[in-house]
Amino acid sequence: MENLDCAVCLEQLKSPVVIPCGHTFCRACLSQLKPTQYRCPLCQHPFESPDTLPSNWVLLKWLQDSKTTPTPPKPDPQCEECEHKVALFWCEKCELHACEPCDKSLHSGKASSQHRRVPLKEKQRGPDLTKCASHLEERKIYCLDCQKLICGVCILDEHPQHRAMSVW
Repeated sequence: MENLDCAVCLEQLKSPVVIPCGHTFCRACLSQLKPTQYRCPLCQHPFESPDTLPSNWVLLKWLQDSKTTPTPPKPDPQCEECEHKVALFWCEKCELHACEPCDKSLHSGKASSQHRRVPLKEKQRGPDLTKCASHLEERKIYCLDCQKLICGVCILDEHPQHRAMSVW
């Protein structure tokens, strides 16, 4: 449901409103903008006061309906070699998930002795490069002017007049 997240607060849309350029944001997020900065956080298209923007009723109804439908849990990655067992390792060189027996057979020779094999639990604990170092928010916006990924707070504070696009 990531594509239904607000590009400003990075949360699921609440009271979604559509602005003239077609982008949708939380009404509260747009209300935080200064009156002189009523521009789309993604494409910089100007708009009138957030109070006058129409609600996105179709999206609002869909969001309400989706709350009653549970989402299935994400399955554990399967071994890409035997495709029968749950993977326990990720090889950065081979770029594949492997169960313990397949990992041992794939990496038993000299040629693979330099491969970095990461236990999946460690891989999940690694640094989260999708988070902004300054604001600890997910970087879901690409600033076209600076050519880098930024978060919803960055677009408002540090890149307010820049051209940007959502990457999720």
